[in-house]
Amino acid sequence: MYNTKGEVEINEEKIKEGKEKAMAMFKAIEAYATFPSQFIQTSLHSFYFPLFTSISSLKTITMVAITYDMEVTSSLPAAKMFKAMVLDADTLIPKIMPQAIKNVEIVEGDGGVGTVKIIHFGEGSQYKSAKHRVEAIDKENLTHTYSIIEGDALAGVLESITYHIKIIPTEDRGCICKNRSIYNTKGEVEINEEKIKEGKEKAMAMFKAIEAYVQANPDA
Repeated sequence: MYNTKGEVEINEEKIKEGKEKAMAMFKAIEAYATFPSQFIQTSLHSFYFPLFTSISSLKTITMVAITYDMEVTSSLPAAKMFKAMVLDADTLIPKIMPQAIKNVEIVEGDGGVGTVKIIHFGEGSQYKSAKHRVEAIDKENLTHTYSIIEGDALAGVLESITYHIKIIPTEDRGCICKNRSIYNTKGEVEINEEKIKEGKEKAMAMFKAIEAYVQANPDA
């Protein structure tokens, strides 16, 4: 109910727009609230490190690298999704999920190729920090490559993890987000297929939470 001061002209389009933003915000809050702290932690690590929970169980296989591909569709325009997932991620993700990531600190560079960052995980995380290096970034073609090169998040069994992200526009003005993760292992690593599936589902939930936040805050 809107209690006006005197005569006020009501714009139906603005009411509709406000309703849509309120619904998007509700969905963002719902996505956040339905994640227990343990799930928030695990899902965010799955978003950044989709195979972390799979580096134990099943058969022991000697490998040099493990490659994992994930693809997610979104109703957001490609440029807006790239901005949220890449350009603004250092501030956006700690805002959405502070229990999982406290902050991201740039220790070298200006955000471009060669930049080194320290990811400080939040109180809900089992990890303390991870060192992240930007390998490539192309704002026009919406691609980004970075590596995790140090930190307890590598679990002592990985030399590094490299991520290749590409955002592709679709005909319906949405986009497809493609993520290839390459895990460079230290000798023998055990892979659990069920954990890979679980990690993918949690990463998808995190992606949707970010998407909902951006929809609720289109000017952010």
